[in-house]
Amino acid sequence: MTAPPPPMPSHWHCYRWTGERRAYDDESARRPPHLVVADIPPQEWKRIAAASPAFMASDVPPLEVPHWLLRPARMIKATFEAPDKAAAWYRDQIGDLSRSFLTDHDNDSSRQAERFAAAE
Repeated sequence: MTAPPPPMPSHWHCYRWTGERRAYDDESARRPPHLVVADIPPQEWKRIAAASPAFMASDVPPLEVPHWLLRPARMIKATFEAPDKAAAWYRDQIGDLSRSFLTDHDNDSSRQAERFAAAE
């Protein structure tokens, strides 16, 4: 017997970061403090912020997608209640940024189609 799927989120937060690879490769600003545990209550976020001001202030993507939710709300670029709207926002962002992709592999339309399918 398999477990039922988890409930669908009521909304989706969208984040965007553009920057230099050097900043992205510096994991210290992308790694939350060791205090992060599964199902941490919201009131614990202040403790996390105090333990790692560099992580909280950084706009570089965290190592794990769920850790965006630990960051200040000002880093949210958009919020949608419908998943198709969030996916459309993502497609628009990729479309706007694709000219700046450095490799033909990243610019390849089939590669972008794979990204869109994964996001949806």
